[in-house]
Amino acid sequence: MAREIAADRLLVEKALVSAKHALLVVRHAKLSDRRAAIKMVEQLLADASDYKESAVVSGGVDAYLAAWAAIDELVQSLRSTGADSAPLWSKSIAAIETWRDVLTRSN
Repeated sequence: MAREIAADRLLVEKALVSAKHALLVVRHAKLSDRRAAIKMVEQLLADASDYKESAVVSGGVDAYLAAWAAIDELVQSLRSTGADSAPLWSKSIAAIETWRDVLTRSN
């Protein structure tokens, strides 16, 4: 039982690191020029962690999926020309913060 709890805690810690990293990258990309932002956020998507780490926490998978869906929507907007992506930056940051907060509450 103690090993299961320790293993679950490690999974949550790993997911929390992923959430914090995603938040940092998206915030940094927001301050970058468009081409750099696209590369940063695309790389973030390519390196996305597995949802199983977030599944240990109640609501973790939903928060995870919402965060990555918002990030993907942001990338699609950045790739298209002329699209106003300002609301999508906020949406992505808010979704990642929610994912991080869900993980933090369980810790």
